[in-house]
Amino acid sequence: MVTQQIVQRKPSRSVVLHGLGGSGKTQLAIQYCAQCEFRKSVWAIFWAKASTKASMENSFDEIWGVIRHPRMTQTSETPGAKVDYVKRTMSTWSRPWLLVLDNYDDLDGFPGIMEFLPQSKFGRILLTSRLQDLPRYGFHHNILVEGLDERVAVNMLVSRAGMANEDTEVERHAKIIVNRLGRLPLAIDQAAAYISGSYDTLSNFTTEFDSIKAEVLNALPHNLSYVKSGPDGREFRATICSTWELSFRMIKNETPRTQKVKGHVLTLLAYLDAKNISDEIFAQPLTPWNEMGEQLLREGLVSKLVDCYMLSGRIWNMSVFYRLIEELTSLSLIQQFGRSPDHKHRIFSFHPLVREWLKIRSNAEERERCFFVAVCLLYGCVAAHQRSSTGQQMLLSPEGDIQILRHLAALDTDARLEMQSEVPGNIFETLHPMVRQMSQTMSAIRAQKLRQQMQEIGQWLSVLNPREHHSSILDRAAPGTGSSLLDSDEFGLWTASSGDDSLLWLIGDGGTGKTFTTAATISYLEEVFLRSNGSNSAVIFFYIRDEMDYTTFFREIFGSLLKQLLTSQHTQTLVHNEVAKVRELYEQHLAGKVTDGLLVILGILQDGIRKLKNCYIIIDGLDVCPDHILRMLFRNLTHLLDLTHVKLMITSRDSEYIRHLLATLTERIIEFHPVNTAGVEKKLYIHSRISRWEMKQDLKDRVEKIVLRQSQENFLYLRVLLDDLEGIRTDEDFDRQVATLPSTLDEFLEQRLTTIDGADDETRRHTLLMIAWVLCAQAPVPLVALLPVFYPRLAVEDSTGAVQYFQRVTGNLIIFDDNLGVPRFAHSSVKEYLEASRLGRWSSARRFISQPGPATGLRNLPYDHASFAVECMKLLSQGNFDFGMNGPSQHQAQTLAFECPFLKYAAVYWGVHVKLYQEDARSDDRKDDRRKEITTHAVNFLTDKAKLKTSLVIARCLKESGENKENPLVKLTPESTALDVAESFGLSGIVKGKLFGAQ
Repeated sequence: MVTQQIVQRKPSRSVVLHGLGGSGKTQLAIQYCAQCEFRKSVWAIFWAKASTKASMENSFDEIWGVIRHPRMTQTSETPGAKVDYVKRTMSTWSRPWLLVLDNYDDLDGFPGIMEFLPQSKFGRILLTSRLQDLPRYGFHHNILVEGLDERVAVNMLVSRAGMANEDTEVERHAKIIVNRLGRLPLAIDQAAAYISGSYDTLSNFTTEFDSIKAEVLNALPHNLSYVKSGPDGREFRATICSTWELSFRMIKNETPRTQKVKGHVLTLLAYLDAKNISDEIFAQPLTPWNEMGEQLLREGLVSKLVDCYMLSGRIWNMSVFYRLIEELTSLSLIQQFGRSPDHKHRIFSFHPLVREWLKIRSNAEERERCFFVAVCLLYGCVAAHQRSSTGQQMLLSPEGDIQILRHLAALDTDARLEMQSEVPGNIFETLHPMVRQMSQTMSAIRAQKLRQQMQEIGQWLSVLNPREHHSSILDRAAPGTGSSLLDSDEFGLWTASSGDDSLLWLIGDGGTGKTFTTAATISYLEEVFLRSNGSNSAVIFFYIRDEMDYTTFFREIFGSLLKQLLTSQHTQTLVHNEVAKVRELYEQHLAGKVTDGLLVILGILQDGIRKLKNCYIIIDGLDVCPDHILRMLFRNLTHLLDLTHVKLMITSRDSEYIRHLLATLTERIIEFHPVNTAGVEKKLYIHSRISRWEMKQDLKDRVEKIVLRQSQENFLYLRVLLDDLEGIRTDEDFDRQVATLPSTLDEFLEQRLTTIDGADDETRRHTLLMIAWVLCAQAPVPLVALLPVFYPRLAVEDSTGAVQYFQRVTGNLIIFDDNLGVPRFAHSSVKEYLEASRLGRWSSARRFISQPGPATGLRNLPYDHASFAVECMKLLSQGNFDFGMNGPSQHQAQTLAFECPFLKYAAVYWGVHVKLYQEDARSDDRKDDRRKEITTHAVNFLTDKAKLKTSLVIARCLKESGENKENPLVKLTPESTALDVAESFGLSGIVKGKLFGAQ
C-alpha cells in the first residue's frame, strides 16, 4: 500500500504523493495521518492547503494560532512573521511531527513553497501534487498514486451507490464500471452519486454508460472532502472534469493560439489507444487519401496544428512534440513518458478516463477534425507498409504493428459511438469504412510478418525438419507398416498408461524396420489420439541421423521439439505465452544477448507440455549417438518425464548402456521386439512393391519366397533384394539373377565395395573421397559446398546431376538429404560395416558389431581425418584469403564464407580433424610418419599469424550468426594466441614444444 511506502521512507525527509487529479492523493494523505495518530508515531500533525501562496499563508496562520505563545495576539504579527514563527518553532521540536501540504499543483504560480518548510531532523513533510518532477526542486521521494485495487474500488462503488454486495451480477457489473473509470476514487464517487439518484441496477448503468459518461464525469461526488481551490483562490466541490480542467489551464500558452493548438494535439491523441503510444507512428508524414482529405488538411484547426507541430512535407517536428509531451507529463495528464524496452523508441500513455474527458470537453467540430487527423496519421503508416515489398521491409517493430492495430480498433469504436449522434453524414460516418479497411489491411500485413518471423524463429530453433524426413519415410512405407507394434499389447499398455508405464522401448537390430515403424506410430497417434483429444494433446518427434553435428545436437533436438509444439494446429491455442517467450528469446539472440539459449528452450518446452492433457515424445535412432551424448540427452529428458502425462517412445538396438540410462528415467520399461512379428510387415512391404511390377503372378510368388528367405530380419537388405529383382521378366532371368544374389547384407555391401574398387581411377577416387567425407565429417555440409573444393573438375550440369552421379557411383550406399542436400549413408548399418571393414574396429560404437567386416580396398582408404585437416588448412592458406597480420574484416569474412561455403567448415573444424587423426594414429605405428607430418602442418598453420587470424575472424562471424556455437574455436576471439587455439582443440600436449620452438 502507498501508506506503507510512506512509512518506509526515512523520517526527516519529504515525500511527494503525485498522480492524476482524482486519483485519491488527498484521501491517502488523510489515511496516513489517521494511522500516525492511531499509532502515536508523531507528536503533532498539521495540514496546509498549498494550491497558492495565499492559501498557504492562511494555513500557516491557523497553525500559528495553535502553537503561538499566549502573549502573542492576532493583530501584533504580520503574515510573514507568523510563517517565520511557525518554521522556527517546529524546527526546535525534539519530538516527531508531520506537516501535510495538500494540492501543490502550480509550480509557476507558486514557486516559493520551499520558503515555508521548517528544517528539522524530527520533522516529516508529506506533499500531494499532480506534478511529477518535484524531486529536482528539493523534495526527496516520489510515490506515484494510481487507481485503487479492484476489490477496494468495487466495494467503494457498491457501498456508496447503496447496492447490496451479495449478488454476483452486481459484483460483475461493478468490476466493469470501476475498470471503465480507471479505478480512480473521485470518478467512482461521482459514478456512485449518479447511480444512487438515477438507477436501480448496475447493469442498466453499464449498458448506458457510453451515452451518459459526460453527465457522470460532471456529477458532484458524495464525499465532501473533494474540495479544490480555483485560480482565483475560491474553493469548489471538485469533479473529475473540473479537476483535470484545472490541470489543462496550467499548460503554458506562449500566445493565445498555442494553448488551443496544444489542446487539439491532446484531443488528436485521445483518438488513439491510450496504452504505450510509440513515436514510431509519428515517423511517417501526415497522409490524406483523396482531395477531400487534402482540403481538410488546409482548413481551420487542422491547418493550425500542421503549422505548429509539423515540418515541410507534413513530417512531425519531434523536438516540439516531445516538449509538449514532457509538459503534459509534468501535469500528470500523460503518464509513463519514457523509452520502450528495447530503448529504440519513446513511448507515453494516457489514463483511459483522461482520454474520454478530452473528447467530452471538445465540441463536435474539434472532435471531427482531430479524428480526421488521427486517421491520416495511421493511414500514412499503413500505406508505408503496403509500399514495402511483401512485408520484408520492417517499417515497424512487431510491437509497432500491434500498436497500429490497437489504434485502429480505438478509432473504430469511437467512430461507431459518434455515429449514434443525431447528426447524419458527419466525418465519423464518412471515414468509418476507411478505418475498417485499414484494419483489415494491417491485420493481413501483420499476419504475413508473423508467419515470416515464425519461419525465421523456427530456423533458429532448429535447421532440421523432422516432419519432412517423416514424410519421406512414409512415402516409402508399405500399407500396414507398423501394425506389429500398433496391434500389440505393449502399445496398448503404453498409450493407456499414466506414470509408471510411460516409457516404450522399441528394440531391434539394424535394418529391422525400426524407423519405418516409428513413422507409422507417429502417424497413428496423430490421426487417432489427436483427433479424439483435440487441442489438449501433442505428438512431437525426432529422427536422429548419422550426419548430425553433435556440437549442436541438444540445441537441434530440443529446438525441433519446441518448434513442433508451437506450430502444431492442436496446441496453438494453448501455448500463446510460450510463443511470446520464444519471440523474446529470439529478439535477445538478434541483439547479441543470447547465443544458444538451450536451458531457456528446455524451460519453455516444459512449460508448454505442462499445459497439455497428453504429450507423446518419440525419438528414433538413439544407438547412433556416442555414449557421452546419450548420457546428456537422458539427463535432459528426465525433466520432461517428471510430468505424469508425458509418454516417451525411443528406438535403438539392444544396448546395456541404453538399458542402464533408461533405468535412471523410470523403474518400469515397456519393451517391444519387432523381430517377433517382423514377418508380417515384411510380407506387407513385399506385396506393396511387387504389386506394381509387370510380372506374371507365379514369378511374383517366387520373388516373394526368395526375398523372405534371404532377407532374414533386415529391411535394408530386403529393399536391396527387391531392387535387384525388379527388372526380371522370365523364369530364366529369375534363375540367373538369383544365382548372383548376395546371401547376406554383409555380402551385398562387399559386392558394392568390390564394384567401387574395380571402377576407373577417377570414379573410384570420387567415390572413396565421398565415402571418407561422410565417415569423417564433423558437421553437415551440403553437396554444393563440397563440389568446388573436392570435385572442381567433375562434369555435372547442376546439383541434381551431382546427386544422381554420387548415388550411382556409390551404389546408393550414400544418399542425400532432400532438404539441405547433405550426403549421408543410406542406413546406419552401412556406416558400421564401412567402419569395421576399414579399421577392423570402431571405438565406442564398436559395441554393435560382433566381428570386423572382411578386408577390402577400404582397409587402405586413401582419405581420412588427416586428409581433411590438410584440405582445410590448404583452403585457409590460399593467397586470396591472405589479409595480412590483422586478418579480414567482419564484412570480408562474411563475403568469403558466402562465396566459398566450405570455408566456414574449414575455419572451424580444421583443428578437430587434426586432433581426431592424432587419436586414431596413436596406436598404429604404421601411421607415425603421417602423424608427424600432420603435426608439422598444424604447427606451421598455428605460427602463421595471418592464416590463423583469418580462421579466427571467420569463426567469430559464425558465432555471431549463431552457427557452430559449441565448437572450441568459435569460443575464442580474433585476438587469441596460437597456444590458445592449440589448447582449445586439445593439441597443446602434442604441439606445445614445437610451437614454442617455432615462435
